[in-house]
Amino acid sequence: MAYLSCLHTVIRNMSGSKTYFGFLPPHGVTLGVGQEYTIRGDLVTRIADQKDQDRSWPSFQNALDSAQFVIIQSPSIYYYDPVSDSVQTVQIKNRVVGVVEPCWGWYSDAGGTSHAG
Repeated sequence: MAYLSCLHTVIRNMSGSKTYFGFLPPHGVTLGVGQEYTIRGDLVTRIADQKDQDRSWPSFQNALDSAQFVIIQSPSIYYYDPVSDSVQTVQIKNRVVGVVEPCWGWYSDAGGTSHAG
């Protein structure tokens, strides 16, 4: 199975010390200084869906607000362009916003026909 990087969230520990982030799936993760960690899917949605969100959400928000960690990458938003009949995602390169094909590169229309991304 291919690893589709555009479907993952990547975070980086910016706290300046080895830190335990209890809100990170699956059961909390300790990250070294500058260490990155990859989570399947969108981290914000996963934390908001947790059963103990009354604890995990404030911890997540505080850690993000105090720059203990940063979100390096999060799953993209995908858009269908009916003019070009393609699916695109937003990308920023050197502060210029543009569109690119999603990491999977293909989609199927309602009739099941596959098209290049």
